[in-house]
Amino acid sequence: MAKDDKDYKAVLERLQVALVQTQAWTIDKGRRTLIVFEGRDSAGKDGAIKRLTE
Repeated sequence: MAKDDKDYKAVLERLQVALVQTQAWTIDKGRRTLIVFEGRDSAGKDGAIKRLTE
């Protein structure tokens, strides 16, 4: 089921905020976080990883 652009952006923003909160918690607690990327070739994993590490 495809979402329209507005819904997609709203979900993406919530997920990005959750990721930043996880990063802040990790730094605050001196912990580590492991993120696993699964998907077929050309599924966009490289681009997602690049955006996370920039």
